[in-house]
Amino acid sequence: MKRPKIQRPKIKGLLRWKYVLPRLAIVLVIVLAVRFCLDGALRWAMVAGGESALGAKVEIAELETKLSEGRITLRGIAAVNPGKTFHNLAEAEEANFQIDMTALLHKRVVVTDGTISGLQFDTPRETDGALEIVEVEEEETGPSVLDPLKTAAGEYGAQWADNLSKKLETDLESSLESPRVAKELQERWPAEYETLQQRVKDLQVRGKEIEKSFREVKSNPLRNLDRLQKLEQELQSTEQELKSLTAKIQSLPKQVEDDRKLVDAARKNDEAFVRKMLHLEDLDGDQLSSYLLAEESSGYLSTAVGWVKRARGLMPEKPEVVRSRGVDVLFIDRQRPKWLVQKVNLTGNATLGGQELLMSGMLTNASSHPRLLEQPMQISLAGQGALECDLDVIVDRRGEQAVDTLTFNCPLLAMPSRTLGKPEKLAVSVAGGPAQLHGEVLLTGNNLSGEIWWNQTDVQLGASIGKLKDENLKLALQQSLSKLDTLEANMKLSGTLERPQLKLHSDLGPQLAGSMKAAMSEYLQGRTEEVMAGVREKVDQQLAALTQQREQAQQELLAKLGENQELLTQLASLTGSGTGQRLSIPQLGGLPFGKLKR
Repeated sequence: MKRPKIQRPKIKGLLRWKYVLPRLAIVLVIVLAVRFCLDGALRWAMVAGGESALGAKVEIAELETKLSEGRITLRGIAAVNPGKTFHNLAEAEEANFQIDMTALLHKRVVVTDGTISGLQFDTPRETDGALEIVEVEEEETGPSVLDPLKTAAGEYGAQWADNLSKKLETDLESSLESPRVAKELQERWPAEYETLQQRVKDLQVRGKEIEKSFREVKSNPLRNLDRLQKLEQELQSTEQELKSLTAKIQSLPKQVEDDRKLVDAARKNDEAFVRKMLHLEDLDGDQLSSYLLAEESSGYLSTAVGWVKRARGLMPEKPEVVRSRGVDVLFIDRQRPKWLVQKVNLTGNATLGGQELLMSGMLTNASSHPRLLEQPMQISLAGQGALECDLDVIVDRRGEQAVDTLTFNCPLLAMPSRTLGKPEKLAVSVAGGPAQLHGEVLLTGNNLSGEIWWNQTDVQLGASIGKLKDENLKLALQQSLSKLDTLEANMKLSGTLERPQLKLHSDLGPQLAGSMKAAMSEYLQGRTEEVMAGVREKVDQQLAALTQQREQAQQELLAKLGENQELLTQLASLTGSGTGQRLSIPQLGGLPFGKLKR
């Protein structure tokens, strides 16, 4: 008898492929999506988040993730300056970040550690970095807030230099009165002498004419009675002219004394003019410091304010309120920022005092919501190599008012050779050398305060005045500056971030003012004394020559008058014109004209 076959139940497989395979496919798709799409998505998210917080373009050329290690590498990074969209606020060659993956699952980016290399600040770019290009009317660019300081100081220094140049360029001799008076006296004498000579000649002619007329009257007295009366009047008039001319010639020595008095009065005026010329206006030391150091000081101020602005640009001005979705939040928990950089090491280049600084440092506590952090954001940089310099920026947004602090210290700053002031007016050349620079800038809200100090020792100074060509004066100025070997300046800051104010104090101005004034006064004194001595000698020679000419003229003219005087005296005695008696006809006929001398 056959046994009946027992049908055993089929044992199902351990894996339900209809259930597993679809899910494996989904997981594979997710893994592949994460592997090939996460980088792009994360890059897009970081760019979008950065642009939203910054308000300007954020560029990332390449992004690479290693989720197993929680690391992200970015290359070709640039963050545009919202205030200057053709400049990058910062750019870096490469950045490596260690990411908190748990926070990333909650849609938050937390960088726990990292490095940024090839970092540079305020670099130019070829394209506009504005998020949205809006055509706006261009506002007229007003003057810089520091322009009034530089303009006022420049006008002061230029005016002093111009006044000094005028004194140096003045032809002192032509400005003096005594040489001009002596020259006028000397030029006037020939005309006076010519006039006296002509009067003597005229008197001689009149005497001869009177003598001739008397001879004619004698030949026929009865017929020439009327003419005789006229001859008597002419004779009296001629005698008066003789007396007047004689007195004039005899007064020539007295006129010499009068001329000397005129010259002496002119010399007193010259002395007053010279005293005024030798008086140099006092140089205001503070004004001179501002004139010489305004440009350089404004550069330090602009650099400091620029660093504060860059640091401020890394933080959002008005953080959004954090909202969590799909997450149970305990009341004891606190809100957390969307993105947070706990610590990142920095290497790159920076500019301080116009010099490139190779630096390394650290960025901590940079966040989208700084009020949620216990510590403020801080950037610490240290210079390397030849330029040792420490720089710290603290950006604090935890309170109701923004508080930003910048401190820097450069104990050994290599200063290049430079020229302070305006070479065409008044300038001071400063030889290069080591200097110290340190400062602290505090920005509370929008109110600026702080102090910047720098000092350069063992310095060599040289002064120049644009139009000055006198080598002796240049040497005197150089010698006066040889005792100054320290250059120090203190700048107190105030105002606002947009309208910073600067109050400058330096010992350069007062020391330089005293030295330059002493050198200039000594030079002008010597130059004036030399010119005055030459003028006195020249005027004395002119007066001596004029005196000699008048003495010779007096002797010559009196000798010529002597002949006329003898003739007129004989005529007067014969005619009785000097006694008031009228000449009768018999007397006229007896006049001995043959005895009259010609």
